Amino acid sequence: MEIPRALAGAAFRVASEVSADAVLVLTEADGYIQQVNQVSYGGDVRPPSVIVATSDQQCFEKLGQCPGVKLIKVQAWQEGMGRINQVISTCLREKHVAKNQRLVCLICDGIESFPSSLFVLKVTGEEKTVEMLAPNPILANAVELSLEFSKGGSDRKPIGAAFMIGDTKTVLKYSYQLYRFNPFENYKVSVDDRTQWDLLKKYALAFDGAFVVDDDGTVIAACRYLNSDRKVEIPKGLGTRHLSVACMTAATGARGVTVSGEDGMVRIFEKGKIMAKINPYNKIIEYTPDAV
Repeated sequence: MEIPRALAGAAFRVASEVSADAVLVLTEADGYIQQVNQVSYGGDVRPPSVIVATSDQQCFEKLGQCPGVKLIKVQAWQEGMGRINQVISTCLREKHVAKNQRLVCLICDGIESFPSSLFVLKVTGEEKTVEMLAPNPILANAVELSLEFSKGGSDRKPIGAAFMIGDTKTVLKYSYQLYRFNPFENYKVSVDDRTQWDLLKKYALAFDGAFVVDDDGTVIAACRYLNSDRKVEIPKGLGTRHLSVACMTAATGARGVTVSGEDGMVRIFEKGKIMAKINPYNKIIEYTPDAV
């Protein structure tokens, strides 16, 4: 028997035996879609509710075809058990689960640092997460777009880039165009629109400078040289892109997102400091002490 089928079957049997209120699946793998779909159509053992969390867009879209499955899209995963709390916190906020309910949790995405596992837990109502991406959809979309940049172009080399999000008037005041024109002036381009991501990727490949994104997700400028003069401290080894974004977030109310052209690491900046970094290979998000 294939591993996905065996694990999915075990999760639903356990849910029946312990009278669980829901099966919570954390996955990045398409191999579990068929099993979840079978259960949602009324397989041999059907739990009251099936909730699936994923950061993979293709997996998310395919699961959307499964009737009765409640979906949660995450941009990045927290480390260790924080990952479970991250999803349960979202489930509580979206009223998919309630305090004192019993869940069977199945983790099955093949991430080396968090192998496939199955366990039963009770929702305490006190699950805590660092609320950075969930309540800020524009920042979340900029981060997901940055993770796409990490995959690189045709040569698979990460595309270095920088995004400044919010407080655009001040950001524009402390920056200037590297070239004679702003390619996004009078054009409606948004980080919320996935169909426009290839266009943004092409500009990042062809031109230097930062993207400036308004609070509604509109890209109001590109190819901006960030020129704020603030004293900040960032880890050694990070280049001028990271330094300029850190300085700009210290000088303004904007948040910054960078993509390293070397290793594809995505970093989130606020108030002159790195608040989090995301590994593009496993999408694990690591918060700094300043973010807690």
